[in-house]
Amino acid sequence: MQNYIKHYLNSLAIDYINEDRNLALIERLQAAHLARYSFSSVNALQAKSLSLDDDKVFSRLINLQEGGYCFEHNKIFFLALVALGFDVEILIARVMLNGREENPRSHRLTKLTLEGKHYLLDVGFGVSTPVIALPIDQSSRVSEGVNLYEISRRDRLIPFRIKIKSTLSIPDYISSSLAPVLK
Repeated sequence: MQNYIKHYLNSLAIDYINEDRNLALIERLQAAHLARYSFSSVNALQAKSLSLDDDKVFSRLINLQEGGYCFEHNKIFFLALVALGFDVEILIARVMLNGREENPRSHRLTKLTLEGKHYLLDVGFGVSTPVIALPIDQSSRVSEGVNLYEISRRDRLIPFRIKIKSTLSIPDYISSSLAPVLK
């Protein structure tokens, strides 16, 4: 395991070494990441050149704690899950805060396959970020705190939507038309 991944996992203050590799561990890591590392899209909005090289992302977010956006947060989380032996895949999604399904794919997420089931993991959407792994194999409603997540299975072109409703007046967050990232 890379030293920067060890440093990141240790910063979350979870005993990942002796824990079973299960959904409970992932959700503890997810919650710890969201509590410790801040979301910020300022650098991206200012059109600053942001390298997504592993060492530069870890330096910016973990060491310097500058905050980051979805591509940075979800990359770190993805690499940590890979190092822990989880079966994960990078996805790119459309975020439709304006309700338009033709929005470009501009949001990075992680798909987890665990015990034959698929989940969506996200640690990079600011205050609207789900704090739990969202099951995506079928349409369902999942509650977590003040948030209600509606997962709707659809056709092949738009495999599913996730709509978040919150009592905190957070705008709906809808991800759809997920696409795996080609390597």
